[in-house]
Amino acid sequence: MDRSDPGSPPLSSMRHDRMASNSPPPHREAHLSKRDKRRTMLAERLEQMTAQFSSQRDSHYREQLQALQIDMNLIMEADCFTDVPVVSDPNGIDDLVRTSMAKMKNVGPNAPPGAGRLYAKWAKGINDNIETRDAALVTHKVLNPNFAPRLG
Repeated sequence: MDRSDPGSPPLSSMRHDRMASNSPPPHREAHLSKRDKRRTMLAERLEQMTAQFSSQRDSHYREQLQALQIDMNLIMEADCFTDVPVVSDPNGIDDLVRTSMAKMKNVGPNAPPGAGRLYAKWAKGINDNIETRDAALVTHKVLNPNFAPRLG
C-alpha cells in the first residue's frame, strides 16, 4: 500500500485504529459511591423540578398575583375601626375569599393557593391590638373609676 496514494488513510489514523480498544468503556454507575449516586439523583430531581417550573412559570406567577390581589382587597374592605373584631377564623376567611373572587374579573372558579393567608396574619394582628386596647381601657377604668374621657 502506497502512502502517497490519496485514497489511502493517513498514517496517524492507522495508529489510532491499532491503539483503540474494541471493548466497551467501563460502566460508570457501577463504580459510583453512595454519595455520588445520591448527588446524581438529587441533580436529576432538581433538573426535573426546574423544567416543570419553567413550563408552568406563567400560571404559577398568575396564581400568586391573584392570591395577593384577593388579600389586598380583603384588607381594604375590612373595617378595623369598630369595636367588633375582624373575621379571623379559617372558615370565615374562606367565605370572604369566595365573596372577593366573585367581585373580581378573570379569576377562575377555585381560589388560588395561598389566598387569604396574608389577610389572616393581618386580621390576627388587628384583633390582638383591639384586645390589648380593650385590656388597657379596662385596667385604666378599674384604677381610675371617676375618670371620664372628654370628647371633642
